[in-house]
Amino acid sequence: MVTLIIAAVIFVVAVILWFVGKGKYRGKAKQLLLALVVAAEEKYGGGTGEIKFAYVAQKLYEIMPAAFQWLFTPEKIAEMIEEAVTKMKEILSTNSAAAAL
Repeated sequence: MVTLIIAAVIFVVAVILWFVGKGKYRGKAKQLLLALVVAAEEKYGGGTGEIKFAYVAQKLYEIMPAAFQWLFTPEKIAEMIEEAVTKMKEILSTNSAAAAL
């Protein structure tokens, strides 16, 4: 009986975490990453890719609740940061006012 309850709780937690990762919070997470990438670009400028990457990854882990940190491998974090960098470059290439800043 206890095993069945534990299995049900694990299943429910897994479903909730899946919805958090794939649901409405994914857009918010992308916006947050974009803001971190822009802040790193403003702070460190060009030619400092490794420093900016480390800054964004550190800030992301500081902001992320500890309960979710185990869900994201360093490879996944790198992929998410690269997506945000690509988005920033896309915005800068199409928005001259943003590029001027």
